[in-house]
Amino acid sequence: MKKYVFLGQILNVTLAIVSENLERLAVFREARNYADSVGKPLLNYGCAEKEPFASLSDINVDIVPRNVKNFMLVPPNSQKLPFADKEVVTFCSHVLEHVENPDHLLKELNRISDRLFIVLPKWWNIAAWLNPNHKRMYIGTYSVEKPQSIAWPLILGINLIALAT
Repeated sequence: MKKYVFLGQILNVTLAIVSENLERLAVFREARNYADSVGKPLLNYGCAEKEPFASLSDINVDIVPRNVKNFMLVPPNSQKLPFADKEVVTFCSHVLEHVENPDHLLKELNRISDRLFIVLPKWWNIAAWLNPNHKRMYIGTYSVEKPQSIAWPLILGINLIALAT
């Protein structure tokens, strides 16, 4: 039993990483194609230094300095992003779970975006629930605030049961 619990957790994280990277790439390609079709720049909001996204985006935005082309630093929780209404097509991957006020950010991204493409961590990804930088996790249209407060006791309990058997 012990080895199956541990193998299951390793398999969960491995599949989540592969699945999330494939989804991120597919959604990015869709955003890039749409931006090209409407002749608008592709904005990569929360760009980090992930490739190929940063090098294939027209504008890269983050709240911390990044070493990527066409980079723009925006303060966290900025009230208004420095873009005109519907000026860009926006790709936003693995960002909403980190921000203080996702409703405000979504409202602002919708204002500036001709179309908004969002990627979230998979709800079934154990590592995403345990990530100390995640303020929330999304399950469909619902969000769970402070996911670690649920995940740590659950994972610890499952592992203790597995060790005891």
